[in-house]
Amino acid sequence: MTNHNSILEVNLRNLQYNYKKLSGLARKSICAAIIKSDAYGTGVLKVFDALYKVNCRNFFVATTQEALEIRKKRSTSNIYVLNGLENNNISVFSKNKIIPILNDIDEYCFVTKNIKKYKKLKFGLHVDTGINRLGINFKEFFELKFENNIHILISHLASSDESNNY
Repeated sequence: MTNHNSILEVNLRNLQYNYKKLSGLARKSICAAIIKSDAYGTGVLKVFDALYKVNCRNFFVATTQEALEIRKKRSTSNIYVLNGLENNNISVFSKNKIIPILNDIDEYCFVTKNIKKYKKLKFGLHVDTGINRLGINFKEFFELKFENNIHILISHLASSDESNNY
């Protein structure tokens, strides 16, 4: 039997400071907080509130359920769901102004076929730039007919820690 004695402490003021510092460096970009899995076990609503107080308005979660929990609290933030459409239930996303991140070409095609019905739906695209885990294939990405509803483009950088690999 393994005995775990770890304690995780999160100083919310430090978190707020870090967000302000990073968002200041990224003035022409969207700076967002990833608060999936109950903010990595630290309490999603506490972390959300702390970051919202310092003008964070973009949040990434893993599931639709997490997004709905946050949406009940605030209607003015952008909430992105990294797991995509989760059973193609576009109406939940549209009704609650939640932004799915489309992770493959099938999800993209499904959304674009239904976009007339859900005109206000925004969505993001996850492009695979080499990590080969999630995202629309790079070649397929360049063949897409883009919709005005694309709100954000994201990727995992496969070699972000290798300065000579870009």
